[in-house]
Order: sequence, then structure tokens, then C-alpha cells
Amino acid sequence: MKVKTASSTTTVVCDVELEEVNDFKYLGSYISADGNIQKEISTRIGLAVIAFYRLQNIWRSAILQMKTKVEIYRSNVRSVLLHAAETWRTNKKIESRLRGFEGRCLRRILNIHWPQPITNVEVSRLTGINNIVDEAKQRRWRWLGHVLRMGADRHPHIALRWTPQGRRRRGRPLGTWRRTIEEEMKGMGMKWDEICCLSQERNEWRRMVDALCSTGSE
Repeated sequence: MKVKTASSTTTVVCDVELEEVNDFKYLGSYISADGNIQKEISTRIGLAVIAFYRLQNIWRSAILQMKTKVEIYRSNVRSVLLHAAETWRTNKKIESRLRGFEGRCLRRILNIHWPQPITNVEVSRLTGINNIVDEAKQRRWRWLGHVLRMGADRHPHIALRWTPQGRRRRGRPLGTWRRTIEEEMKGMGMKWDEICCLSQERNEWRRMVDALCSTGSE
């Protein structure tokens, strides 16, 4: 490192030994060497639990309307849970954990306790809040459109299409964010060329993403 002054230039040499780690925290999210996001999901759920229980007086209030409680939940709890969700690669297990956590929170807000029978669809209808898995999916596709509209020399755009060199290990490959997108794309009957073309029109892309995630699942 060179430090320049008015009269001279001083060179400072620093020997720093970097520790090799399997995961680390960056901008509030855990990054794992193998791309596994289970630790990140556990951390986000843990933080959302803390945020939820700090607002117990709100959920128990007989003065506040349900609409107000739901908006407080959406802004103070769900936002914590879905921090950086646009970068997640989800699977059935992760989706089940997200739905399970939010279902418990919303039932508590509705003052519905076991063994009162109520479906997730009914909970969604009573609270007016969309399915959390659809919300994560919507955020992922909005981010995809943003990346596709970037210049081809931008790092996110390059990383989206980048293929690692060399041979991969034997066995089934780990899921990736791109594979998650491709599986959802396949379910829509669309291909990359169509997606790339559609993403350039911002309003059309927003309408497509809203339609894609407009129907909640139980």
C-alpha cells in the first residue's frame, strides 16, 4: 500500500493471513462455500421470531384492527424473514419451513390455536396476505428482470450465464439459483430467449411477474 504525502511517498507492506472458512456473513446474509442456504434460512427465521415476539402487545391488542396488525406483521416481521430472498434458491423443504413459520405467526395474530381446524387458504383469506412462497418467487423474478436489463458487461449479468470450468464431482449436482429459475421457467412453458426479450419492457415484465405469482398455493 502506498501512502502519498506532499514531500514523499511511504510504502507500507502488510502481511495478512486469510482464514479459510466454510461460510461467512455478508450484508446481513450467510454465504456458504457449497451454496447451501439452510443456515441462512435458519438465521432469518430466528430473527423473524425475535421480531414477532417483540410485538406481542400488538397481536394481543383488542383495539387495533386486523388490517393494521397484518400491515405491522408485513413490515416488521415478514420483511426480516425475506431479507435478500431474491437471491435464494428454494426447494420443497425450505418452502415448507417458510410456510410453517408464517402459518404459526398468522394463526397467533388471528387468535386461532390448536386444535381449531383452519387451512392455509382460509388464513390467507382472513388476513389478506399472499402466500410467502409466492412472495419469495415474485422477488426472485423481479431481480431476474433487473439483471437481464443490465449491460452485458455488468457482473450480475455475467454471473447469471457463467458456467464453471472443469469437471464437476460425481453425483447429483446441487441446486442453484439459476436452476431454480429454469425449473420455474419450464413450468411456464417459456425459454431463455423469450424471457430475455420480455424483460426489456419493464411494464410488461412487471405484469408478467404479478400474473405468475398472483395465485396462492396452500
